[in-house]
Amino acid sequence: MTDALAPPARYAALALEGADARTFLNGQCTQSILDLPSGEPVPTAVLTPQGRVLVFGWVRAVEDGLRFAVSADLVEPLHAHLKHG
Repeated sequence: MTDALAPPARYAALALEGADARTFLNGQCTQSILDLPSGEPVPTAVLTPQGRVLVFGWVRAVEDGLRFAVSADLVEPLHAHLKHG
């Protein structure tokens, strides 16, 4: 049985875990992450400090944080941006 919320094969999910995950990502996305309903993937874009779109994807709240599904080739740039953001 497949997980209905799992991203398609051309996408990969980046996990953001911990108590501050929502606060951290909220200031960098076009979608309000603080009030994100649990379990439902929501479309959003991650922005650069200059307001340019870095990646578009879907963010989903899970018990231990967030999962951000993006095109598989953008996972590393997104991870690098968030790591230094």
